[in-house]
Amino acid sequence: TECYGGGRCVFMSPDLVCVEPEGAFAEILAELKSANGNKWAGLPDAIAYFPDGTVAMRDAKVAGKDRLSPTQQNFARTAQQLLGSRLKLAVLEWGRETA
Repeated sequence: TECYGGGRCVFMSPDLVCVEPEGAFAEILAELKSANGNKWAGLPDAIAYFPDGTVAMRDAKVAGKDRLSPTQQNFARTAQQLLGSRLKLAVLEWGRETA
């Protein structure tokens, strides 16, 4: 996902082609936006919808430097309330050196 000022959000397929969400996935996104005050604020970096209804959301952060903003935390709470056990939410950290 990529969001721009004015509430415009772009969704991409796994092969990095811009797509318009369809079907159940589009319905879930509309419900999330509505529950989030009709805004995309806090939307994670990547969202996947699976045929069994599972919704995976991932946010990427630089280890030791980045953290979830209050806006992202609010979106995560909203998504959890709306999707319940169907939501698989995670933060992926990168850039950490290992021994």
